[in-house]
Amino acid sequence: MTDIQKVFEKHKEHLLSLQGCTAVAIALKKSGSQKSKTPAIVVFVAQKRRDLPADQRVPATLDGIPTDVVERKFGIALTATDPFARHPRLFSGISVTPRSAAEVWGTIGCIIQTNGNGANIAPGNYLLTNQHVLKWADPTHPDFDNARIIQPGNADSPAPINYDCGDFVAGIRDASNDCAIATIDPIRGWRNEVPNHPRHPGRRDLQGVAVARLEDEVYKFGASTLNTRGRIIATHFHSDNRLIRNALYIEHEEHKPWVAEGDSGSVAILYERDLVVGLNFAGDEKTALPDGGYRAGFAYDIQGQMNNFGNNVMLAPNP
Repeated sequence: MTDIQKVFEKHKEHLLSLQGCTAVAIALKKSGSQKSKTPAIVVFVAQKRRDLPADQRVPATLDGIPTDVVERKFGIALTATDPFARHPRLFSGISVTPRSAAEVWGTIGCIIQTNGNGANIAPGNYLLTNQHVLKWADPTHPDFDNARIIQPGNADSPAPINYDCGDFVAGIRDASNDCAIATIDPIRGWRNEVPNHPRHPGRRDLQGVAVARLEDEVYKFGASTLNTRGRIIATHFHSDNRLIRNALYIEHEEHKPWVAEGDSGSVAILYERDLVVGLNFAGDEKTALPDGGYRAGFAYDIQGQMNNFGNNVMLAPNP
């Protein structure tokens, strides 16, 4: 421990107790608005005052270490995203589920914009995920109860009314598709963004869609395994049992999960350009990891999935 650190540890509690103190730290001393190269013990205050009693003032030095007083207030906003918290505005990567199956969950992939299909889909913006995530809200499902969708998923039943976020509209699941859309309640709102990479605060705007190419590096944010990275190992993947047709095969390059149960509906995004290329729908059970999840998984081409819901469908421009 350096001398300044020792002095800081010795005096920090007293400094924090001073009137108006908002924080203490070790930082470079300022001269006016300019930083010097001198490390100092800095006391941040809500407002500098000249009328303080002597015992409430910050001395010019502490045990030979210079001090500084800086006007500044702080607020702490956690930058990690909890996919099982209720988010006032919907975005990629947070949990979603039908109200009638509140205890399970999948992941919101993105928000799409369509001109409709002239039948059961009206022009507008919709959240996109997998059909197998929203199937209990599909009126054609044998266990259908109601069409309401909630965020977050994995909720106690009955979920609070303010978890409602929209209604199931349409979906399809076959060898080449696993996609569904739902309306977005006006009270919730939305934005095409995804939580940032680990150790980076905030969120990243999705920039559009692209066609995946071999060896593309991608990432995803799913409700279960959060942010993971992978690489497009194969395109146009067809399984011998005919259960999968024309899929992407994505694999983590280390012995770590790419996806796990609950990540269904998340999107695969180009790491360098933030363009969406795939809609994740399954893990490769042959790559199951001892601690859970799958090192590799399957996704369908994102534009192909979106095209199921209109004649002119794209990633919705952010409001």
